[in-house]
Amino acid sequence: MYNGTGEENDVKHTVLTALLILGALLACKSGEKQSPPTPASAAATPEPVATTATPPAASAAAVPSTPADAPAPASGSGYPTEGLKTIADNCSVASAILASVPKRIVEGWKEGHEWNWATQALLAHREFALRDDTTERSMEVKFLQYDQPNGVAALVAHCHDGATCNKLAAMYKFTVPGAKPQLFCGAKIPSIQGVGATIVKLTPFGGAGRKIPDAQNVIGRCARLHICSRKLDRSTPEDLGLSCQRAPMKYKTACAAKQSCQEVVACMKR
Repeated sequence: MYNGTGEENDVKHTVLTALLILGALLACKSGEKQSPPTPASAAATPEPVATTATPPAASAAAVPSTPADAPAPASGSGYPTEGLKTIADNCSVASAILASVPKRIVEGWKEGHEWNWATQALLAHREFALRDDTTERSMEVKFLQYDQPNGVAALVAHCHDGATCNKLAAMYKFTVPGAKPQLFCGAKIPSIQGVGATIVKLTPFGGAGRKIPDAQNVIGRCARLHICSRKLDRSTPEDLGLSCQRAPMKYKTACAAKQSCQEVVACMKR
């Protein structure tokens, strides 16, 4: 059989090989169309992870900062109640005798020097809202002075509820040296409402009565140093204020003129 020349056979072999290669390439192309390749970027993406949405920065900036000595939430200041005979938190006619002094001392007070320790305690604890008329909500307090026939004047706080008076008495007992506040529930306060007692409405003591003591009020200034120190550092000695009253030149009494307790204490440490 004639098979052609060697040269012709080489040509036929080359053509056949080319046709086989072309067929293989076409088959590969056809497979790519059926299964598209995965993009490189998708291969680098990890599994989705559940996360908590982060609030926008604007929401955090919108929260106002709390100024020093600003009103605190009604939860109170958390002073210990040991040694106090507390009353029911839900008592609707609550009162507390904070202090009693001879009436002659009250009559000798200069304007702005009345009930110095109580005034400074409330100035340092503005979570208690002072009212001159009626208390309408928790943490509101109205003060009256009861003058008794036996020559004694008593400072009495009338609170919106028992919880408020309990917190007030605890704060006063802790921050005022020697204080022994008494708590009562009910319209009658047996120990001070005797026959002939008169009531003095302490209008200057409420609201505008949150006085920062001036240079002439040494007792008030020492009281402010003591109360602010006890408020911010509860390990402060209990006799700081009384020692200051006995020897005011040894203390930085001018620091009491600062607007906040933080400033008062910082001034004392300088």
